[in-house]
Amino acid sequence: MITLSRFFKAVLIIVSMYMLEYVDIVMPSGNTDMFRVIIGGIAVALALMTIGIPKKSQELKKRIRFANRFFVIYVPIVILTGIVSVIWYDYKLMSSLAIIMPYFFPLYAYPLIYIFYRDKTYKKFLKTVVTLVVVIMCIKAATWYLYNYHGVILFSKLLFKHSDGWVRNGILRMDISSLFGVSLCFLLCEFFVEHKRKAIIPAVGLILFTVFITQYRFLEIVIIITVLLVYLTSTDSNRRELIRILLLSAAVILFIALGGLDAIFASFSIDNAHYGSSNKARLITVEYFWSLMKGIQYVIGLGFLYGYSPRATALLTRSKTLTYWMADIGILGGFFTFGMLSFLIYGSLFFRSIKLCVTFVRNKYADRAFLTSIVGYMIVCCLMLNILDRQRLFDTAFYVAIISYIGAQKEMQPHSPLALKAPTK
Repeated sequence: MITLSRFFKAVLIIVSMYMLEYVDIVMPSGNTDMFRVIIGGIAVALALMTIGIPKKSQELKKRIRFANRFFVIYVPIVILTGIVSVIWYDYKLMSSLAIIMPYFFPLYAYPLIYIFYRDKTYKKFLKTVVTLVVVIMCIKAATWYLYNYHGVILFSKLLFKHSDGWVRNGILRMDISSLFGVSLCFLLCEFFVEHKRKAIIPAVGLILFTVFITQYRFLEIVIIITVLLVYLTSTDSNRRELIRILLLSAAVILFIALGGLDAIFASFSIDNAHYGSSNKARLITVEYFWSLMKGIQYVIGLGFLYGYSPRATALLTRSKTLTYWMADIGILGGFFTFGMLSFLIYGSLFFRSIKLCVTFVRNKYADRAFLTSIVGYMIVCCLMLNILDRQRLFDTAFYVAIISYIGAQKEMQPHSPLALKAPTK
């Protein structure tokens, strides 16, 4: 018998495989916009199917409360922004749908929460998703290696996802896959909390991918912070926690003393030999979009500005070969898209997430390491890799679902903090 939970799982696995670019292996060409519209429509349908269920279950009602409070702010703002964008930039019907529907991807949080609720754990389904992420990253790594060192093109659409000019240090780079952050946090917690030694192999593999293949210095900083968060919150022993804090403090002091912090700040300077041009391009992009903000646009933003109409294309064109991209400027891209309303979106998600983390760490609830690492990765990463950019909106569904599901723990057992499992040997 096909239950609702199994149906949701099947749909989410298929959608995840598409977002993870498995389709680029078997189908090198296809209508990306059409798929975005369909996937966005499915997200809305599954969310509506899930919303009515909590009336029959008090536990599920608590599990989705965080998500409800976020989406009651997020969805109306997205609809408003979509309407004004169509008016301002004269998008046609199909173009409008292709632009707006991806912003409903975060609604996949609802069927995800329902799956966690029926499984009585988030781990079972996430293991499947993490496996899909690790496999596609291995395929990407092999594709990257064969092209850069042997001149063999294995999967062209994976290899040239952005363009054939995304090169650094003479090596063609490849981007990380969707759900990278969720997978990294999950694997790190499997290793540090559950003491599953095999989990360190794929975790290290994901980290090495960012260092040698993606070569994105900010993401490397985010990973370091994520590892530290998991390490610090993965023990329920006060003595061990104190030792870890002292060790990390000593490591930070040594790092600063050896000039590591100066080197990081220097890499973000426009005068840096290796990164100066990209840093300068980002500053120019910020200045340009700020110059477009006028009147009501300070409040509701510039809207969804994509090259789907002559008017929008003209605004985004910097020169014959260069284009202004909001995706390049991180969370500021969210501000320019939604204006002052972005403070409501980010604030409602980040502030309440941080409050949950503080409560979990203070009371030593179970899953605090995973919750803290997910929230930390989400917030820090968003500074330069905006979670409300179309490339990462599907990831946002997982962030919201995980935070909402785990966060309900404090309401369901407010007087009985759950200790982590004792280390097994």
